[in-house]
Amino acid sequence: MIHHIKRATRHLIFWSLIASALGLLTVRLLLIGLDHYKLELADEISKQVEAPVTIGHLRTHFHHFSPQLVLKDITISPPKNNNESPSIQLKEMRLGINLIDLIWSHDVFSSSWVALVV
Repeated sequence: MIHHIKRATRHLIFWSLIASALGLLTVRLLLIGLDHYKLELADEISKQVEAPVTIGHLRTHFHHFSPQLVLKDITISPPKNNNESPSIQLKEMRLGINLIDLIWSHDVFSSSWVALVV
């Protein structure tokens, strides 16, 4: 009886590790081609902040089990109708999503975070 429980536990652990590895591999493969979306992301951010935004580099990174978008050399120019305010330049912006929180809450905004490097 104990032999069967040990065997079932080993199988459960083995297949759980395989499923986790395949899930992380899938997420990594989906994140590989994101550099091509740099202009679309800059346009979307421009709409949100209502000012022109340019992004120098876009890459992906994993921090533990959380995928991150790393935006480098970001410039937020003043709106066209406001010439007095200077442009904002950021060295780096990290947009992260906590996958475990996302699975439990099913809400992308509550399970994501932003870090800015000036």
